[in-house]
Amino acid sequence: MRSAASVDSSGATWLMAPPVVSGATEDPRADLLHLVSRLVADMTSAPVGRAILALTGEADKHADLARRLADDYLAPRRAALGEILRRAVGSGELNPDVDIDLMLDLVLGAPTYRWLTTGRPVDSHSARAVVEAVWEMARAGPTVR
Repeated sequence: MRSAASVDSSGATWLMAPPVVSGATEDPRADLLHLVSRLVADMTSAPVGRAILALTGEADKHADLARRLADDYLAPRRAALGEILRRAVGSGELNPDVDIDLMLDLVLGAPTYRWLTTGRPVDSHSARAVVEAVWEMARAGPTVR
């Protein structure tokens, strides 16, 4: 396994995180909560969180690193969350008309907004609250497209 920090060919520190696993239980809701909680913890305390902060404001100056962060870290995690949500739709736990992309934006966006702009804690409690709210919304009926 790679170390948390490695150096790429340009000499810049590139932060790597362990591979993401979308969940192997029979409970998509629990899998979603587990993965969102883990992502929130990584985002707010791990080295990759500092990279996200740094690259958010400097993406235009470091386009290659920003692209690599998006492709190598963010996209696989979003895909894993989407897989969990599609599994929940397939099993009938969520409305079949639910907008998966919107659910992903809400599940990822709310903690990110809280972390970047409010200064309020982003922890397992807030992650659970977001997952529960989005899950209930998706069970209630179709979301706006």
